[in-house]
Order: sequence, then C-alpha cells, then structure tokens
Amino acid sequence: MNGLAKVLFVIVGLVGMVGSAVFAGMAYQLGVFSDVVTEYQEKMWFSNVAIFVGILMFVIFFMFFFIGLLTKTRERSIVLPTKYGDIEITSKTIESTVMYVVVEENMLRNPVVSAKLFNRKKAVKVFVMGDAIQTSRLQTNGADLQSKIEEKLKDMLEIELVEADIKIHKTNKREAKSSHARVI
Repeated sequence: MNGLAKVLFVIVGLVGMVGSAVFAGMAYQLGVFSDVVTEYQEKMWFSNVAIFVGILMFVIFFMFFFIGLLTKTRERSIVLPTKYGDIEITSKTIESTVMYVVVEENMLRNPVVSAKLFNRKKAVKVFVMGDAIQTSRLQTNGADLQSKIEEKLKDMLEIELVEADIKIHKTNKREAKSSHARVI
C-alpha cells in the first residue's frame, strides 16, 4: 500500500468514526437536529436501530483507521550511497537482471522473478520460480543458478546482503518422451 492510500484510509477511518458516533448520538436526546429526527427519537425502534448501525459503522471505520496505520508501504526501489551521490535502483531493474541470468542458464521453463527490497538494511531478496527443464543434476544446477544470481547482484549493487530463493514447481517426464515423433 502506498503512502497516499495509507493517508486516505486513516482520514476515512477518522471521519467515519466521528460520523458514526454522531449518528448513534441521534438516538439520544442530545440536541435538536431537525423536526424529523426529533419525531423519530421518540420511537423505541429508531433508537435501537440507530445505536446498532452506529456501532457497526464505528467498528468498520475503526478497522479502516487501523489498516491505514499498521500497513507497511512496499519498497519499490533501493537507494545506494556512492561517493558521487545516491543511486536509486528499482525492483524492476533487479528483476530483469535476475531474469537475464535465469534465461542464460536455461534451467527453468516459464520463470517468474520477484524482488523484495530492504532499504534500511541495504539488502535484496530475490524469488525465482518456474518449472524444471529435464536434467539429471537438478540440485547441482539449482545451486549453481542460485550462486550466479547472488554473485551477479552483489557485483551490480555492490552490497553483501543478497539472497536468492529458487523454487522449482515440477518436472514433466512425459514431455521429454512425447517430443519424439511416433512411428507406427
């Protein structure tokens, strides 16, 4: 959730809580809002409904308020200090660099890459997912791919806190057999 959405959630929560308190207050003889409200205040069902709806609205807006306060903004870039000034590198740049390494290794089919950035720690965590291409040394190739990704990012970003997490979904042995033409 970005900063604007957080602020809107907090504002909507505050305004909604105040509005629902005023609405629930209409059930009691606090003041004369209008003749129609005064007429309905004298009826018992109106008081019960107004209090119930006011409490319900208050709870809903209270949740909006706390969602706005407690959610973290997702960091989409990392700022790295250099002797010439700060450099801001986006997550898309990191993801495309990792995708280049994954495609170059030709170990995963339909790879999906995502990056999680930590500005305070100056750290990057990369997630790579995909289906395995038929190979006999899956663990060795996976470890090689992981180390190449980490080395490439360490070299590119010049930071030490880089972690790559590779998840291989499936291998399909039938696909290897069905690629050959069948002779009858």
